[in-house]
Amino acid sequence: MQLLLIHSDFIEFEAKRATKLAEEIDESAKRGRLEEALCAFIAVEKFDEDDSDAVIAEGAKQIAEVAGQVNSRRIMLYPYA
Repeated sequence: MQLLLIHSDFIEFEAKRATKLAEEIDESAKRGRLEEALCAFIAVEKFDEDDSDAVIAEGAKQIAEVAGQVNSRRIMLYPYA
């Protein structure tokens, strides 16, 4: 798993189109803004499938650790390839 963690004053997002695996969401959830947030850009790799529970646990641990260091209570998870 690759993680890119960015702490920012704010971050805005807008969903442009659904992927094949995307679930249905309300129109109001397709765009938004978080103030003072930690954004975790996450890329899962093929070999992560070998022990996905451990990969998820380690990723969550690292995100929580950095959120504590920067004193951020808001975290945005952003999947990317």
